[in-house]
Amino acid sequence: MQPSESIANFGSSLSLGIISGLFLGKPLGITLAVFILTKLRLVRLATPVNRFQFIGIGILAGIGFTMLIFVSNLAFPGNTMLRDTAKLAILTASGLAMMVSYTWFKIFHSIKEQKLKH
Repeated sequence: MQPSESIANFGSSLSLGIISGLFLGKPLGITLAVFILTKLRLVRLATPVNRFQFIGIGILAGIGFTMLIFVSNLAFPGNTMLRDTAKLAILTASGLAMMVSYTWFKIFHSIKEQKLKH
């Protein structure tokens, strides 16, 4: 199989599903779970953490790609094209999560420093 086939399939529903699940679903799930559990007082946070930080941690969790690559190998054992397309989508979503979480925390840090100066 040619690498260009995986790139050509990058706009497929498989790729879009993986990217949206990893890049959007994980942050949303983590943020909502922590928010609900703290509001219901089922968990108590050890340190003062705000929602902005929780969202950032959720975005950062989208980097976890090792297990997803393993699962893609199991999901598509006989189809190299689908397996490679899935891996490309996983790495893309992880890269997006890395860049967005870095930017998110950089913005949070600069806002926090500005508040401390005043």
